[in-house]
Amino acid sequence: MKIKVIIGALLCFGCASAQNAYQKELNNQNYKGVIEKAQHALKVNRTDSIASYYMGFSYTKLNEPKKAIEYLIRAKNNGLNIFPVQLNLAKNYAVLEEYDNALDELQEGANAGSPAYAQLDVMEFEGLVDNERFKAIRQQMLNTAFPCKGDANYRKFDFWVGDWEVTHFVKGTPAGKSMIRKEEDGCVIRENWISATPGITGTSLNFFNTNSNQWEQLWVDNSGTFLKLKGSRVGNQMILVSEPFVKNDGKSYQNRITWTKQDDGTVRQLWELLQGDDVVSVAFDGLYTPIAK
Repeated sequence: MKIKVIIGALLCFGCASAQNAYQKELNNQNYKGVIEKAQHALKVNRTDSIASYYMGFSYTKLNEPKKAIEYLIRAKNNGLNIFPVQLNLAKNYAVLEEYDNALDELQEGANAGSPAYAQLDVMEFEGLVDNERFKAIRQQMLNTAFPCKGDANYRKFDFWVGDWEVTHFVKGTPAGKSMIRKEEDGCVIRENWISATPGITGTSLNFFNTNSNQWEQLWVDNSGTFLKLKGSRVGNQMILVSEPFVKNDGKSYQNRITWTKQDDGTVRQLWELLQGDDVVSVAFDGLYTPIAK
């Protein structure tokens, strides 16, 4: 979606009348007609950056890279320094095998936050596919498009992802099953669990909050019981704690759940009820064992 928005900027920057002036010819791929209209606009206003852009864009389509570069640079110098301009400049430089100039334009777009990595997978850049700088620029754009995939913070709870048989840690008796997946391009870990007690199910959403720099969990079961937790990875443990709440006895408590990554590939989940720094009770102590595939 982000990429479509960026590419859509080709037709939405400037005023609506400027867009409409070229739309018919663009839709019909009549690039010579676009050039004629843009030339007229430039006679009226030599600094018309939109007209200069469409001149450059059309010459790109007509495989006239030198003319395209001339007008795209003019558009850029007159204030239209956006990714579609940089991309088309890069394409034309690449066609002329001026690869350093092409990479400079792409780097500028990547540094400005363009997520349009897919726009680099075109024939104009075939001569750059093995270039390390080109690869790094594409990766930078990919990370912008899918930030959760490129940020190590989003992977700190990955040790809990999988399909698990869950047993009570001390007794070893069945507690249920848990299916845990990464979703939304790595931005969310979703847990779906089924209790060994028939009819009891639940789910949780787990994500890294970049504003607070903490992990958060929203947990709810089919009885309507819910928890909101937040915390951080510490060593081989994810430790999430609720806000304080007051029970019927008038005292303040907190829920704390600790997931421990164990050397044998299992995960221990310990859910404790706290009063201050003291553990009042254990709500659940479970062992997650991977289900054999």
